[in-house]
Amino acid sequence: MSLWIPACSPLFFYSPDAVYFSGSNYTSSWTANTTTGSSTNDTYMTATPAAAAAVVLPFMFASALTPYWTAPPSINVTLAVDEDDAVVWASGETWTDDFHATTFEWDIVCDGLCAEGIQFWGVEVDTQFVPAGTAENMTLDDASAYIAYDGFAALPASQSSSVTPTASDYMSTLSMAATIGATLSFSFRGAAVLLTGLTSPYTGAYTVTLDGTTMAFTSYRNVTTHGVPLFFETGLDTRVAHSLVLTTTDASEAVGFVLDSVSVFGNTGALGIIYADGDAPTTLTSTGAAIADAVEAGAIALTTVTAVEPTATAAVTTVTAVQPTTAVTGAAATTITAADTTATAAEVTVTVAEPTATTVTAAATTSAGAFQSGVTSTATGSPSAGAVVGIVLGVLVGLGALGYGIKRCYTPFAAVKTEKKRNSWDVANDLQNMKNEKVLVTTAAKDQRYVYPGLIALSKLK
Repeated sequence: MSLWIPACSPLFFYSPDAVYFSGSNYTSSWTANTTTGSSTNDTYMTATPAAAAAVVLPFMFASALTPYWTAPPSINVTLAVDEDDAVVWASGETWTDDFHATTFEWDIVCDGLCAEGIQFWGVEVDTQFVPAGTAENMTLDDASAYIAYDGFAALPASQSSSVTPTASDYMSTLSMAATIGATLSFSFRGAAVLLTGLTSPYTGAYTVTLDGTTMAFTSYRNVTTHGVPLFFETGLDTRVAHSLVLTTTDASEAVGFVLDSVSVFGNTGALGIIYADGDAPTTLTSTGAAIADAVEAGAIALTTVTAVEPTATAAVTTVTAVQPTTAVTGAAATTITAADTTATAAEVTVTVAEPTATTVTAAATTSAGAFQSGVTSTATGSPSAGAVVGIVLGVLVGLGALGYGIKRCYTPFAAVKTEKKRNSWDVANDLQNMKNEKVLVTTAAKDQRYVYPGLIALSKLK
């Protein structure tokens, strides 16, 4: 974004200012002049460099800057950026670099007849009002209750009949201090702040303390200009609140300060003005009653009011259980029933190639939310550890049976060795001859179920 800084702005320091030019050869003075009116586009600074003149714009955060002036060919202008060597520069020529705080100095030297002098109009600065994204701004009128005053009064007032509001002033109001030590203060959240007001023969020196750092300026000019940038700072930390205090100081020319407006810049959700009594900051993301009242009263102007809507929604995960579709003849058939929206334990049915079918059913546990199955259960809550173990064991049994069936179906039949069937009496006699060892038969025989040493129970041989 670009910011126009007119030549009459206190952000410029002109020779022979003691801070920047004490002991130097830049001794020519500057005076303010106007073409037809009192706006920032009508006023310029002029110098007739009998020796040499200079102007400095210090510590300006910029990525590009273009100065404008008019001068006869006999006047040579050079530009020095920070500690770099000065180079010849032309009006309308643009300096560019990475965005950072930079000090610019233009040196003006007369080479011949320079009766006309130089007319310096100002600079256009490409700067950043926010670290990234779209900038929004909140503008306060000088009459806003968000600004705390001590020693200021609204204009027009008896203290200065020479300074009056005009239609070009923000909300057509101005506030002025005419004594040393008068203060205005406010706190805010944002990345940049801009104060606008008047430069005139009736205003003078002041300091601005931002977060403990104090800078000195003067708004004294020999002509009156409205809507002038009186203070600008960007590159501020958007994560914390900032405090600004302006104080009028002693000056040889005049004493006083006139404020027109305060603008704060930032991203949505990181921008706000804090009440003078220390209440929570108001931001553009909420038009709360306080801001609504202030807007209606004309104390605040909102350039953009954006309601922040939630954009992130919780992820929805869909889990689909794969149902077996192929049955293996002669082997175990495994069925796993899973849930769509309610978690239930799987039901596993294992059929063996024996006369008796064994069904293993895991306990059904219902848990609302994740899955749903056709198994009806009165249980509630999340699946228990036992249910989970049952599911795992059931799946393993089914897979084992499935593998056994596949082997049975696809392995060539081998020759089966047959043994001659023994007489039941011989079997019984063999058992009688055993050394009283307990024999547990786990496979049911055709004619008997259980056999104990020396006894034949539940058989046809009793």
